[in-house]
Amino acid sequence: MKNETDFKRVFCDSVFAQKGHAFKLAMSSMSGLPDMYCAMPGFAPVLLEAKFMKIANGTFHRKIPYSKMQQYVMEMCNLPYRGKYTVAYGLIGVQ
Repeated sequence: MKNETDFKRVFCDSVFAQKGHAFKLAMSSMSGLPDMYCAMPGFAPVLLEAKFMKIANGTFHRKIPYSKMQQYVMEMCNLPYRGKYTVAYGLIGVQ
């Protein structure tokens, strides 16, 4: 994989191969919208914000480059469930 677009394509292909459903949501006109919707048999559907990171020399600093708007949207999607469930996640691909 070379970038986030490749990562999302590989992820969606994997979901379909496991009899799930996934599609990309991102729209250039709406900043902060999660990148994908994913539903797998036996699990609740989730919203995913995908990031692809290239790690130099094996160092990972645990800082995921979410924008403030992306963080806000994920928090607001999860708020109605008050910690019982999580419906919006970050999905990280690492090279």
